[in-house]
Amino acid sequence: MTRADFRPWHAQPRISRVVLAAVTAVAGSLAADALLVVIGQAVFPATKGYVHFQFHDYARLTVIGVIIACAAWPVVTRISSEPAGCSSA
Repeated sequence: MTRADFRPWHAQPRISRVVLAAVTAVAGSLAADALLVVIGQAVFPATKGYVHFQFHDYARLTVIGVIIACAAWPVVTRISSEPAGCSSA
């Protein structure tokens, strides 16, 4: 049911791909955060100047979360016999 076998048949992602995915994910997430702040302040003008809408405030947590998720990618592909995109069907 979980397809965890700890000896998958597929190759592990290369470290260069993991790093590229992490950099891309961090950049995309920060861009999405900035866009959401702009949209949020346009829709709710009273939030303009709100301390948690400053880039350095939300960027820190975004980067930490994305790096943790990217570090989990090789772990999941190692313990799963069929991670998404590697189906034998």
